[in-house]
Amino acid sequence: MILQAVFLCLISVSLASDEGACYVTSEMEDECGSVFYPIVKPLCQTKDRKNAELQDSLDELNLKYSKLLEKHSASQDKCIDISLKYSEIQEKFLQRGPNETNSKNEELQNELVEVNRQNARLEEQSQNKDVELRSLRAQIAQQDALITQLKDQTSDLKQTCELGKLKDLFSEEIAKLREVVKSGSGTEPNTTQSKSTQVDLPDRCPSIQDILPFYLEILFPGLEPFQVCCYSDGEFGSGWMEVFNKYHVLTEFNRTYDQYINGFGDVNKENFIGLEKLHILTSQKPHEVLLYQYKGRRYEVICENFVVGDRSEGYSLKQIDGCRGDTSQFNLIQGTKFSTFDRDQDGNPDHNWAHELGHGFWFNAEKPLLDRSLFLQLYIRRKD
Repeated sequence: MILQAVFLCLISVSLASDEGACYVTSEMEDECGSVFYPIVKPLCQTKDRKNAELQDSLDELNLKYSKLLEKHSASQDKCIDISLKYSEIQEKFLQRGPNETNSKNEELQNELVEVNRQNARLEEQSQNKDVELRSLRAQIAQQDALITQLKDQTSDLKQTCELGKLKDLFSEEIAKLREVVKSGSGTEPNTTQSKSTQVDLPDRCPSIQDILPFYLEILFPGLEPFQVCCYSDGEFGSGWMEVFNKYHVLTEFNRTYDQYINGFGDVNKENFIGLEKLHILTSQKPHEVLLYQYKGRRYEVICENFVVGDRSEGYSLKQIDGCRGDTSQFNLIQGTKFSTFDRDQDGNPDHNWAHELGHGFWFNAEKPLLDRSLFLQLYIRRKD
């Protein structure tokens, strides 16, 4: 039906054209409008939308073009500024002339040469200092070796001197015995024993002790006579010599290395016999050692063999074995040197156990279980 109407309208228009007239009746306009409008309207809307999109694109392109023009103008301004600066630099260079430029280059070259010379002199001085340092180190090593050699010779001479004195003493005793034999008597004249007895090296505390306490006076060749306290234990018997007796007092045993070598204190109270005397006693005759500590209860250790080295050996535990009892409490290890707060020989770089505990002892690298505020006692006994 619509196609027929369209066809009639087209025929009418065509006839009108042929007749050279543009007149169309209102009925025909209404009929054509009712047919063409639904068809043409969507086409017009699509065209309008595309026109709007094209207009937007055109506006965007115009905006981009404007920005490009601005950037181009700014670039031209920069180029002009750079050209001006280049012209100024070139003018200054032409005004300065090649002679001044060459002069500056020569000055800089001369400065560089002087700096290189100074570096060479410093390097030569550094090499000379290194040579001097190596020479000094070699001299120090030689002096250390010489000091060690002198210490060894001194120790040997001391031992030789002590042995010579002992030999003289023994020779006198042998001569006395010979006189006794010649006289036909089998015994020497009786001597009166007192509570304090002076004897020659070596000697021992009595194996049967009725008097408590019993003090023995000992005379070493070349040393002043000194007293020791003899001790009798209900479990381990008599014959023990007290060499280390520390109470609760904290400062009495915080002594220097030299004081520990010579010994200190009162034989009736806190005291230490001295490292040198302890070395002489234990190195001449076989000894055993007994240690006590009181820490809530009594800890005790007894070792069958006990020898203290000499000064060159750091008064180390030269021999200590056959130990039984609370060994972990004392941690006595053969080879351990004696340490004080001013002579740290415990082998632990992070600790000075003698300083921290306030007394000297044979400390090793491990943390000791000894308490600085408790009783600590050490006794030795001859085994022969």
